[in-house]
Order: sequence, then structure tokens, then C-alpha cells
Amino acid sequence: MANINHPLTELYLRNHDLLQGKDVVFAGDIDSMQVLHLAKGCKSAVFIIDNYAIACQCAAALGKTLNHEINQSVTVGFISVIFAPLTLAAEKITKFSCLTLFLSKAKQKSAEILRSLAPKLEQESLILIAGSNDGGGKSADGLLKECGEPYKVDTARKCTLFAVKPASPFSPLKACPDICYENLQLKQKYGVFSQGRVDEGTSLLLKNLPQNLNGLKALDLGCGCGIIGLYLAKKGANVTFSDISAEALFLAELNAKENDLKESCEFKASFMLDDAPGFDVIATNPPFHEGIKKAEKVTLEMIKEAPNHLNKGGALYLVGNSFLNYGPTLEEAFEKVTVIESNKRFSVFKASN
Repeated sequence: MANINHPLTELYLRNHDLLQGKDVVFAGDIDSMQVLHLAKGCKSAVFIIDNYAIACQCAAALGKTLNHEINQSVTVGFISVIFAPLTLAAEKITKFSCLTLFLSKAKQKSAEILRSLAPKLEQESLILIAGSNDGGGKSADGLLKECGEPYKVDTARKCTLFAVKPASPFSPLKACPDICYENLQLKQKYGVFSQGRVDEGTSLLLKNLPQNLNGLKALDLGCGCGIIGLYLAKKGANVTFSDISAEALFLAELNAKENDLKESCEFKASFMLDDAPGFDVIATNPPFHEGIKKAEKVTLEMIKEAPNHLNKGGALYLVGNSFLNYGPTLEEAFEKVTVIESNKRFSVFKASN
């Protein structure tokens, strides 16, 4: 077997007897293609993956490719990889006997996954949930108590694994409340940025975007719920919404429909600027998906590439925490860099050539 250095995959492999011979659905915060090793010995293995980059890697390992659509799947033999929002992914699932969950950073997201997929479980089934101890893994059994009597299976690599044999259904999860920004009505979902509010950085960015964008091409990079792109569309732009998350793209598209802006919007699964054509405006509040150091590295690489994705006269509008040192990299990549507005927490940059 190839060298495994993914803690949660290692933990599940230590207890792989629980998966043997079963129809297993893997879901949650799957952030490594090494999870495919868990398919060995399963009767069938379905991986629901929200992260486009990881889904592409898993598909490639099976000899398949994914396009940039929000809802798609590939199957090779007894293994399937689904890149789709939870609602659409659940529609692709038939009865199965074991739900294997990777704890999400937002526990309410894990609760939503349980409620969406548990009804598809056969009788005498099993639910497993594992997470890093510093990410809530030690208390993940709390998510399972409503449906049965969870028990600790194992701990390793600073992660904890719990299991439960479901005896009763989960109660409905309280919906995430909608928010409003100016004239935009925005539906929200657990785990999609920025849940339940317009965060301060995004608000500062929106205040400093151009007001007349009629006929221009704009990119909302890392769109989350879609607020930046919808604001640009309101100002007349034709907007591409790009995100690594199927859930985010699905929500952004829903919000475009809710605000009657769908005609000027398109939605594209992508990792940063991969396969992004020329734009007049790129607007982004770079996300911190994997911690500050990793997110900053990814953002700096994006800044270096951004000039290649802008039309003549186009500009990058970027907001970031003031302690992040984006300025020097922007000045290396662009001829003109301006700090439009800043406060103690955030700075908004405009960069152009």
C-alpha cells in the first residue's frame, strides 16, 4: 500500500474491519485523495466530495476527468466519486449500510450531512464519525446521541473515531437564516462563507468596487454565497462565479435566481484562477479554508497569476486582513497598486497594469 500520511484516513484504516463487505458512503470534510484507500474491501464505496481540487484528484486516480460543472460524478467498478452539493449528491445515493463521516469544521454542516444521508441507511446499519481532536473530534459523539448510543472506537494521530448503530431518526435541523445587503436577499447554508452575516472584509470591499460596470466581464473569485458577484451583477457586469466548493456554487446560483440576476451570471467549479479567461474586473475576499499560512500562500500565487487573466485596462480588487503582507507581491505583479481603504483589521487593494 502507498504511504499514508493523512491522519483521519490512517485512523479509519486502523478500523477498516468496520467497512469490510459493506456499501459505504464517505462524506464530510474530505481534504485528501488518500481517502480512496478506504474503498478496498468495501462492497461499494461512494465518496461525496465538496472540494473540487480533491474531487479532480480522486477522479484522475480512477482514470477519469471532471469538468467545471457543479453537479457531476464518475464511477469505476465499485467506486464512485461525486462532486456536488449535498442536496443533489443525496439524490444520487441509493440504500447503503455504512455512513463514514469526516467531521466538518462547522459542526452544523456535519449535522446537516447526517440528516440528509441517514434516511438512506438500511436496517442494522452503522454511522462512523472521525475528526481531529483540535477540530472538535473529541466531542463528535454529541452529533450522534440523538439517533442512538454512540461509543468511542479508537484514537490515533490526535484524532478520535466514534460509531453508532442508529435506532431513531434525527430531528430536523434549524435552517440557517437569510441575510440582506442593500437590495440583495441572500440565502445561507452551514459551512459556506460567510454564514449568517456580511463579514467586515467583504463589506469594505463592496464599498470600494466600481459603480458602473455595464457590459464588463467580472469574476467573483472564491464566491462563497455569491454576495460579491451579485453586487457586481447589480452594477451591470456579466459575472463568473468561481469557487472550489460545490456547496458554495450551488448557493450562489440559488441567490442569483432569488435576486433575478441569473441571466448575467455563470457558475464554475475551479481552484483559484485555473482555466479563467480574460476579465475586466476580478474581485475577491480570499478565503482561509486551510489556516492562515496555507491560505496566504495560495493567495500570493493567485496575485502573481492575476495579470494574465485580466483584459487591457482591467483591475484586481482584493480585500485582506491588514496583517497579511499582500502589498509587495501585488507591486511585483502589477504596475499600479493602490490601497483604496484600510482600517485596523482590513485593507482593500486595487491593482492594474
